[in-house]
Amino acid sequence: MIRRGFSARKARDEWRRGSAPCRPARILYVTHNAPGNALWGTELNLLDLIDHLDRERYQPVAAVVQEEGAMVEALHSRQVPVFGTRAPRPSRLSVRALAEALAASRSCAREVDGTAPDLIHINHRWAARTGLALARRLRVPAVLHLHGRPRPHHYFTDGAALARAVVANSRFTAQAWDWWPARRRLAVVYNGVRLSDFQFHPRRRAAVRRELGLRGDEPVIGCVGRGTAEKGHVYLLRALACLPRARIPTTLFIGIPPAGSPADCAPHVREIHRELARLRLQKKVRLLGFRTDVPRLLSALDLLVAPSLQESFGRVAAEAMAASRPVVATRVGGLVEVVEEGETGLLTPPADPAALAGAIAALLATPARRERMGEKGRRRAERYFSLEAHIAGMSAVYRAAMLGFPPPCEIAPAAASMGRPGERSIHAQGIGDYSHS
Repeated sequence: MIRRGFSARKARDEWRRGSAPCRPARILYVTHNAPGNALWGTELNLLDLIDHLDRERYQPVAAVVQEEGAMVEALHSRQVPVFGTRAPRPSRLSVRALAEALAASRSCAREVDGTAPDLIHINHRWAARTGLALARRLRVPAVLHLHGRPRPHHYFTDGAALARAVVANSRFTAQAWDWWPARRRLAVVYNGVRLSDFQFHPRRRAAVRRELGLRGDEPVIGCVGRGTAEKGHVYLLRALACLPRARIPTTLFIGIPPAGSPADCAPHVREIHRELARLRLQKKVRLLGFRTDVPRLLSALDLLVAPSLQESFGRVAAEAMAASRPVVATRVGGLVEVVEEGETGLLTPPADPAALAGAIAALLATPARRERMGEKGRRRAERYFSLEAHIAGMSAVYRAAMLGFPPPCEIAPAAASMGRPGERSIHAQGIGDYSHS
């Protein structure tokens, strides 16, 4: 339903023709804060979307954020009004949990009603109950954006049936709801990265290496990710220990704080510190902590390693490819869709240090192969993972949701990798004029 003087029939005709509507559609965002005072992939993806939406068609009018943190500050810096809520993250379905979500939506509805949203975008299932209850109360359509693979029962516990459209960040994420009778509402829109930020420049590479005290010809690899067990940092450390001592490359852990810093109290971060000491790799591994200059740091690497145990998409792999860096990743989740094995990188089994060490050694020993993989990775990122492709896909979903139609593209059930015949997803090359009879 399109509210408050916005003629639904006139809007529908204008959207069908592709012309600009009489006013931009007002989008209300409901999101959460990442653990810790940092912005990771899910949060950065939403901020990029807000920054680059076509303002003639869509206007971010406000955001509802669960808990205080870096996300609130980032939204304030973009002049997006923020309303807070203490709604908890989804847990087991219970009367108490439902009551908390309804109470949160009731208080939010009073605060945001003056913004008169036309659509609610819910960023992650952690905000689903509050966002969907709020959409129901305001009588506007909602788009639920999944950044992690849900379990089948989350369809019921999170209230996803109330969403006009559900967006998955990969086919892997979407497969969890292959059984969903209404899967026509489900679309795959790959996350996007700002390609211009990651353009490789030899001078920048040399400058960053000097800043870090690295020699120009020194082999350097890197791992980017927050300090949680599923990112697989300890398996990368064990892989390094499998290599001959003289051939262990300098390794940058971007996102892992050094021992003694205020942020080193997380259990898995302490485990990384213990493993680092046990394997006596302190001289080879540098813990750089959370950094906002990841594009610059990637340019200093010879290759990126993504040793994740689970990954719904793999944004950092797409960023490395955009930076013309080859990727060694585990064969899990969305990483299989991002990295083209043998072309833009190598894939290994998860939790297998020996296989990971072999892939790292193979690429470090062949500079020409690394260069070819980097060039192919850049082309693949331009084709599938650009921010422009992501914006186009999300705009198509917004448009369909406000018109009351399912998303313009569907995916084939149980699709496992990109490029198979019959698969359909939303990306820059696949979006045309959207109309329904």
